[in-house]
Amino acid sequence: MRLRIAGLAAVACAGAAVAVAVAADDTGPERILTATGGSVTARTPEVEPRSRLVVWPRAREGWTIVLASIPKTKGRDEAVAVAQQARTHGLTRVGVLDSSRFASLRPGYWMTFSGRYQSEADATGSLRRARAAVKGARVQRIEP
Repeated sequence: MRLRIAGLAAVACAGAAVAVAVAADDTGPERILTATGGSVTARTPEVEPRSRLVVWPRAREGWTIVLASIPKTKGRDEAVAVAQQARTHGLTRVGVLDSSRFASLRPGYWMTFSGRYQSEADATGSLRRARAAVKGARVQRIEP
């Protein structure tokens, strides 16, 4: 009888070891959707979140298109909302920066911007498209 129990315990341990090994097989992040019946699973590809804002590098200078300047007292959420609205109108590389961190800007504002350009001419060339999304868009030099 003891031999039989020891054999069953060994089989159970082997099964547990296999289950742990299968569960630990990490091939990267993926979402698994389970069908209502619970018998079918489908893998879906990871999608880059569209809500991610572009960050202006703190030590970089250049030109951009300012879509809105929101006083910090109103909060960053309003500037983010302008960025999201600009995206729905087809603008890309949209972000929010803190004007207090840049010498060329008046401190105390959250600034929603679109794009980073090497010259004023490059930024001005994209201004018409930005104004189609946000009427008061303007070109601005950014200096650390």
